[in-house]
Amino acid sequence: MDITSYAAVSGIRVDVTGRSESGITAAPSQVKERPGSQPTQEAVKLAAKLRARVSDEERILVFADVAERNGGAVSAWEVAQAMAQSCPGQVLLIDADVANPTLHKRCKVPLKPGFADMVRRGRPETLAIHMADSLAVMPAGTDYDLSSLLSSAELATVLAALKKQYRWIVVAAPPALEGAQAGLIASRGDEIVLIVTAGKSSRRELLAAKRELDGLRAPVVGVAIYRG
Repeated sequence: MDITSYAAVSGIRVDVTGRSESGITAAPSQVKERPGSQPTQEAVKLAAKLRARVSDEERILVFADVAERNGGAVSAWEVAQAMAQSCPGQVLLIDADVANPTLHKRCKVPLKPGFADMVRRGRPETLAIHMADSLAVMPAGTDYDLSSLLSSAELATVLAALKKQYRWIVVAAPPALEGAQAGLIASRGDEIVLIVTAGKSSRRELLAAKRELDGLRAPVVGVAIYRG
């Protein structure tokens, strides 16, 4: 992941060229997937910036593509790896994109049980969490329709229990514009980073995603450009 810069988007409308509507340079992060299992220095820098923003109570970081699936999961994976380097065993990566899971393959862990199964049961279980080097990983799990559960107590109960076990929780969410389920997952985060894809995502999509999450009072704090 090649992150050359990072910018908060609170109060500024950022497009994929790195400029706000007022013409002020906003310089969102630039993300590029790189082969290998180690995070890049840019991922380490972004992880440090996010850690610096978050209080002891706000420890759930969510990465979500704006529309199409591209760099959200990759970004979450690399930032989680970077965090785990400084606090091994204390970072949990969750693949919450139940319909299109990918992180179990990247981390070489079983697909299920996982996130969806834990939400349905209303509690986390050790069988759903695997260690990939120094990073704890919860795969997506069984492909359930979780829409009716995400706004209920089950998800909140699972995340509250996990926050007691891990210093940081990094979530790869479905694309923000995919529907209600995506927004509900993202809104459970303490800090949300939206991922736009160079040459594909439009400024209109980015602003629509931001409005969607604002409507759920979801704390969008930054934008990254993915160059796959």
